[in-house]
Amino acid sequence: MRLDKEISGEDREQLLNEHLKNSFVYIDNKEIKGFYLTTLGEGQIFADSTEAGIELMSLKYAKIDSAVIPEQNQIGLAFLRNNGFGLSETTGKRMLLGGKINWQPSKYFSRIGGDYG
Repeated sequence: MRLDKEISGEDREQLLNEHLKNSFVYIDNKEIKGFYLTTLGEGQIFADSTEAGIELMSLKYAKIDSAVIPEQNQIGLAFLRNNGFGLSETTGKRMLLGGKINWQPSKYFSRIGGDYG
């Protein structure tokens, strides 16, 4: 939950809890560096290390042929290009209610979905 809050800028514990049992976690030196929630929307991947993000993307995109990630994640975009994904120029907007959210788009290796973020 700590890593999700750092990256998303939101407290989403209630949303994520039911998906934890169907998740993959990348651990390095006893510290969680990334996670992949397979049953949440399109399968969210958040990671605060390049290695974690790429490993979790490798797992997910071995079976899935479409992806949506922020353009700020250049490492994730390079992974997708190197694995045969075509890129579109479609630009989406992040919607929010209230004040500015301090999120880290370069650590989004797969979004939940258009209806969640």
